[in-house]
Amino acid sequence: MYEIKIFIKDYPVFIGFYKKEQKKKNPIDIEIKYVEKDVIDYSKVYNTVVDALKNKRFIFVEDLIDHLRLNLKKIFKNKAIFQITVRKKNLYLMKKCKYVEIKNVK
Repeated sequence: MYEIKIFIKDYPVFIGFYKKEQKKKNPIDIEIKYVEKDVIDYSKVYNTVVDALKNKRFIFVEDLIDHLRLNLKKIFKNKAIFQITVRKKNLYLMKKCKYVEIKNVK
């Protein structure tokens, strides 16, 4: 078995609680980590993530993570358990904060 990490840097997505955040796309970093039970084409994992985020808007990072997790589970069934980490940058009202990182722990 192998542990795989895919890191997507500065992916633009509509995410934010405040109206000002919701007006334009904000860059986020996404890290997908999984252990393969079978061989999984990691470009398919990447494309699943990118397709799941197209034309979507999120209020909370947790909603984005749940959305990605469900899409990955739908495609890959029980072939792997995915851990998703999202780093939200350009934080409104937190100018000195570089990013906030949230990950699923299930």
